[in-house]
This record gives sequence, C-alpha cells and structure tokens, in this order.
Amino acid sequence: MTQQRISFLGLPLDVGHTIADLATLLTKKGETKLVTFVRADAWALAAKQPEYVEQLNKMDLVLPASFDIAYSAQQLNDTPCTDICFETHSLAAPFFKAAVENKTSLVLIGGQPAIDERVHDKLSVHYAGLNIVATANGYGDIAPKIALILEKKPDVVLVDFAAGKAEAFLIALNDAGYKGIAIAVTGFFDETLLDTEFYPEWAKKWNVQYTYRLLSQPGTLLSGFIGAYPSFAIPAVKALADKYKEKYLPKKA
Repeated sequence: MTQQRISFLGLPLDVGHTIADLATLLTKKGETKLVTFVRADAWALAAKQPEYVEQLNKMDLVLPASFDIAYSAQQLNDTPCTDICFETHSLAAPFFKAAVENKTSLVLIGGQPAIDERVHDKLSVHYAGLNIVATANGYGDIAPKIALILEKKPDVVLVDFAAGKAEAFLIALNDAGYKGIAIAVTGFFDETLLDTEFYPEWAKKWNVQYTYRLLSQPGTLLSGFIGAYPSFAIPAVKALADKYKEKYLPKKA
C-alpha cells in the first residue's frame, strides 16, 4: 500500500500503513519519530483546543485508531486505509514481539501511581525478554520524566496520557533532544491491566474490548464518547453523502 499523509476532515492522517510494517518500523533502533493515534473524539478535542491540531501536525505518524475513521478516509480519498490502534488485538502485541526480537529498549510513562509498575510487570511476564529500562507514573511535573528518559536513552518511549497532553509530552521530549521513537498510547495501560481482569473471553475473541468497555461503563466512557462522536460523525457522513451524490446521481442539465 502507498503510505501518505492526507488531510481528513481538518486533521492530518497517515494512511497506507499495515500493522506488520509498523511493528517493524517502530522497534527499529536509531529512528526518531513521534507517533499518535486518533479516535472519533479527536474532532471534539480539536474544536475545544485548537492547539491540538498543531500538535498533530508535528507528529511523524497520526494513525486512524477505529474502523469508522479508516473506512471514511478510504472512501473519501480513494486510498487504502486500515484502522490501527495500540491495543493487544491490533498493533501492541506485534510491536512487543518485535521489540523482544530486536532487543529494543523501552520506557513507560503514564497512569496513576503504581499503574506504570504493574503494567511493567504484566508486560514482562507476557513478553519474556522485553527490555523495559524504566517507568514513571503520569502525575506531577513532566521535567523529571523527560530527564529520566534522556538519562536512560531508550529506543522507544510509550506515553499513556490523555489525548492532547500525550502529544504535548512527545513534542516537549523531542524539543529536549530525545533521539528515539515516542508513541502516544492513550488508554493502553488501563487496557493492559483490564485484559485478564475485566474482559470476557468472547469480547477478546471478537476484538470488541473497547465496545464492551463503553457499554459496561455508561457513566464514564460511554457518556463522553456519545457527546464527542457527532463532531466526527456529522461531517464524515456529510462528506460521504456529497461524494456519493456527485458520483452516482445524474447531474442536472
């Protein structure tokens, strides 16, 4: 597939990538890249925080994290687009397996106190040989966390902050002189801990963990998701309708 950056409903989006090529690319030593993922609520965030669009433009890769975004982008731009998110059923598992094979060193940043350590322990058990050289939680000033990364010099940093805050951290890390790959993995730490403690086997079998979590926690995730979704869905449906109308309906004489 042809890899390219497009403008999709006002946000930058990188299309044409596969999970396999990204797993190889993002565990390669000597690379310097800032990587993030966008879900449907990204458009609502961009409306509230215009600087978020500027942050996305500074990323080397902005990947579509859900099927609705990937499908819409593919239809509107006539280019292959696969939904890729940093979760076990998508990019995360191939990424960690490649990291073990390539002896890629990692630092984990984010989560509530002790969450980073629990994620470290769980990943180390699940991916024998994974080289996690340090972790830090997501609380407090970012300066000590950046100093820790510059000291450890990992090949890859995984940053689990909220959208917007995660990208800001990646940019600050890059500005501080970090040479490596920094990936915003918003929500991955919680997903990792919940994988065996929360999701039923059928949800994991059919790769519907995120949907299951939305429906299981309507007072938290679902209400926010429903409130944010129209910011993406309405312009996406309108753009698709306009394209199909122009393509299939006869033009007036």
